[in-house]
Amino acid sequence: MMTEKTKFAVEPRKNATLVQVTIAAGDALSGAADLTGGAVYYVIGPSDWTADPNNPLNVGQQVFVSFQVSYDNISYFDLFDSNGYEVTRIIAPGAAVAIDAALTAAAMYLKIRAGSRTNLVTQEADRTFTLMML
Repeated sequence: MMTEKTKFAVEPRKNATLVQVTIAAGDALSGAADLTGGAVYYVIGPSDWTADPNNPLNVGQQVFVSFQVSYDNISYFDLFDSNGYEVTRIIAPGAAVAIDAALTAAAMYLKIRAGSRTNLVTQEADRTFTLMML
């Protein structure tokens, strides 16, 4: 019996790199992730974190994350898509969320922010995220 191979829009790579960044307690922005080895495809959230109590869109502990990118690890810029919208993702604790790799392909460094650029969500404890890069 023959089985048909699953077709992917982009063939999965075998050499994924995992990089961790932490948002320190009392802060909303992580340290820098070095992206010189590839683009980000997934962000895996910490097992617990502080949701925004003022945002009715937060269900349970799901919360928005947004991103900053840099070319030199000194100057950081809020990440917007080609339509002019801030790149945000809703993520639940311990869940993975897909990121269009084209958004980070040209970036050299990346930071994760709890909340958006106009609505930071300060974390009550250290929160470590894992980035899967290819």
